[in-house]
Amino acid sequence: MTTHFIEIKVFRFDPDSNDKPGYETYRVPAGNGVMVLDALSYIRENYDPALRFRHSCHMGKCGSCAVMVNGKPGLACWELAVDGMVVEPLRGFPVIADLVVERTEVDLVKEGLVYQRRAVRTGEKGIERLPVPLQRDLDETRTCINCLSCVSACPYVYAEEKEFIGPKQMVEIARHTYDPRQEEGRSLNIAVYHGLWDCVACRACTDVCPQKVDARQRILDLKSKVMEQPGLELPRQIRRMNESIITLGNPYHYPRTDKGRWVEGLAVKDLTRGDRADWLYFAGCAQSFDPRDQAVACGLARLFQIIGLDIGTLGIEEPCCGDPAKYSGEESLANHVQEKNMELLAKYDVTRLVTTCPHGYYRFSKDWAAQGWEVKHYTQVLAGALKEERLIFKNPVKRTVAYHDSCYLGRYGGVYEEPRRVLRAIPGLKLVEMKDNRDQSLCCGGGGGGSFLDIKARPRLSWVRVKQAIEAGADTIAVSCPFCRAILEDAVKALETTIEVKHVSELVSLAL
Repeated sequence: MTTHFIEIKVFRFDPDSNDKPGYETYRVPAGNGVMVLDALSYIRENYDPALRFRHSCHMGKCGSCAVMVNGKPGLACWELAVDGMVVEPLRGFPVIADLVVERTEVDLVKEGLVYQRRAVRTGEKGIERLPVPLQRDLDETRTCINCLSCVSACPYVYAEEKEFIGPKQMVEIARHTYDPRQEEGRSLNIAVYHGLWDCVACRACTDVCPQKVDARQRILDLKSKVMEQPGLELPRQIRRMNESIITLGNPYHYPRTDKGRWVEGLAVKDLTRGDRADWLYFAGCAQSFDPRDQAVACGLARLFQIIGLDIGTLGIEEPCCGDPAKYSGEESLANHVQEKNMELLAKYDVTRLVTTCPHGYYRFSKDWAAQGWEVKHYTQVLAGALKEERLIFKNPVKRTVAYHDSCYLGRYGGVYEEPRRVLRAIPGLKLVEMKDNRDQSLCCGGGGGGSFLDIKARPRLSWVRVKQAIEAGADTIAVSCPFCRAILEDAVKALETTIEVKHVSELVSLAL
């Protein structure tokens, strides 16, 4: 095996001798199979025996060695040691010394989360048997190794005041809820009390779990079960939002007849009137009703014409994509919306869609992937037009811009570079990165129904995000999602700062 040396930077802090934390750079051997834990052990054996870190099994089973590697939580025994990496303690926990943190958690047993032995369906010889899907869900929750990577990845580590107990604890609550021996109502009440509705479904927890536990889905399951339980506390805003989707076809309580009015005065085809087009432009609910977002939709329609994209709309018949219902836990409503939408798109022979909203993009491209539609987010369309020289910028836009990765376009959809490629091509524009970016981006707080709730966490996630943009030296935050745009603009007002929030498409329009 070939061994070479690399340099890694390690967080150091000794409360007995250091006034503040710092970093030390060490030269360590690396090669095939040399993990961060091996590098840390080498440092302790060859440089500093006082270096403190936790580990036990060295096999990814105990969870004790979890640390931050280049800003992302993971197991030190599973992360390959590479040149230039930065190793830090888990984010969101008090540091005891070096890479060792105080693992503080709410004791759920004291909260009343205990087994209530009840009879369940039995098979031969009286052995307890569960339905296969339920058994699979229950088995997944049992694979948690308590490494707390998900908690460290959760955006609420930034909130000093919060009710949300964290993804790891919610998974434990879900485990009790899945188990038929447990009184379900007790578990659900505990989940609601500890901030179930604060979860913004950003999926950061799921993406870092070494055991592949889908904490986001388990939390959605809890929300769904609360929806089904009469008498349990359900946020009034969530109930009204879903009632509006049922009765009006949108979550904003606007009449259906207002849906397509944004397009009035524009030379845009309407598929419901017999027009034919290569692409359906699915504007989305926000773009259809909010005056600020209507301007974005109008600007996008003009951009599509400039680059030669043949688009049509569904006018007044454009439905809700169902995302607010699905990711707030109203699964049955989301499935109903999906069935109706498939019928509608089949009626107008739609096979190719371009969306404004990342939430709609994910619903059509991933949740409904079996339909075989070709789905693009508008930033992908603009990036493609730029590459093919159908989008040519003429005017400089002298701004310093920080691009905010939407959770549903980034972590969910895997689209990171196209928006940046478009922004970098704009003359005069300087693109800078915020502290948390790409797959480690900080959620604005709008997912999982968050756009419709008054989240009690302080500071709000959107406030933290705006401050990150200011710290990066930006005078403009570029977004690609209407939820992000609305929430970040509210944060700008609350913080009384002069930074602006613009859609990528708006900055493109300025450059034409």
